Amino acid sequence: MSAQSVKIHWETFKPPKTREQFIALAQLALYEAKRFNWEAKGAELHAKFTPEAQEFLESLATEGERSAVVLGAERLNVAVADLLKSFLIPLPEKPKKEDDDEEEKDPLFKPDASLGTFSRRIAMAYRLGLIDDRFKQALSIIRKLRNDFAHATKVKRLAQKPHCARVETLTTLLPKQRLERFYSEFDKAPSKEAKQYLSCVMNLLISLKHAEHWTEPPEICIPASSDHSRL
Repeated sequence: MSAQSVKIHWETFKPPKTREQFIALAQLALYEAKRFNWEAKGAELHAKFTPEAQEFLESLATEGERSAVVLGAERLNVAVADLLKSFLIPLPEKPKKEDDDEEEKDPLFKPDASLGTFSRRIAMAYRLGLIDDRFKQALSIIRKLRNDFAHATKVKRLAQKPHCARVETLTTLLPKQRLERFYSEFDKAPSKEAKQYLSCVMNLLISLKHAEHWTEPPEICIPASSDHSRL
């Protein structure tokens, strides 16, 4: 909100006269406070996360397409898990033990659990409304490419069919201007398709990380102390 809009707002401000008006004003003030905090956190996150992620992906561009596809997708897999964790009610704090698993403490995200795979995490993020259908499609394409390249017994290239078609579809699901911002950063990529793939991964990563910092766990809808006799 600009200084001018704030000035105009307070010049036309009228004290609330009813309870409903007071509640509406309080909700507006809370929203503006949160929005200001989101914007500040977003700018801080962009300055900190973007160069690190870009450096990681640029290093993948020089290691070959298989590494770029598999490790880029795995970075997204972790980012989707982090987004879900930021939205779910956190686990109660427990005293740390020496033999605690440092890799994953949340039982929901262990490999054999309900949110232990990339596909399940994508589906849950979509069903919770954290990502839209196009974002889900983009992540699913990257997951399929990862599976193909990770399990291949022969050398695969993104320029080969059906991978090139998947990369082309991937680029249509994301904003063109945002993708073009990163094309020049991946000039060392071994092919045009690898450059497009890494640009898509970069854009998805930034979106997921921003969403993670903006997302908050929901309030408890049904506490155990609810008095149903008043219903």
